[in-house]
Amino acid sequence: MASVKDVMRRDVLSVASDVTVSDAAELMKEKEVSALIVFRSRRPLGIITERDIVRRVVCEKKDPEKTLVGDVMSTPLIAVGPLASLEDAADAFRRGRVKKLAVVSGGVLEGIISVTDILAAETREIRAVEKYVRLLSK
Repeated sequence: MASVKDVMRRDVLSVASDVTVSDAAELMKEKEVSALIVFRSRRPLGIITERDIVRRVVCEKKDPEKTLVGDVMSTPLIAVGPLASLEDAADAFRRGRVKKLAVVSGGVLEGIISVTDILAAETREIRAVEKYVRLLSK
């Protein structure tokens, strides 16, 4: 059975907590991602998502040029370890009511995993089992 490290994305984009929301949004657009891990003093502290920007900046009519990421990010950062099972990650998604989890080991960010990543992995696993069953039934 796959673990988080088998499914996570290692190429995580991040931003400092003192960056403006406008700059963070530009980075998200440029890199075609929907979330950035937020760091302060080299430690992963939170996450800023498109949803955070809509709800905490746009809907509250804050100026994205003046609002800092650290003021509107989701915190605490919900994380799992790289050796966690996908079932444990799914439980963390449900408990935290989030769609993305940081993958952290020893305080160091190693990757990020999303609900979509787990669904894709589970779909691959189901297809492999189906293929195996077809081979056995011949």
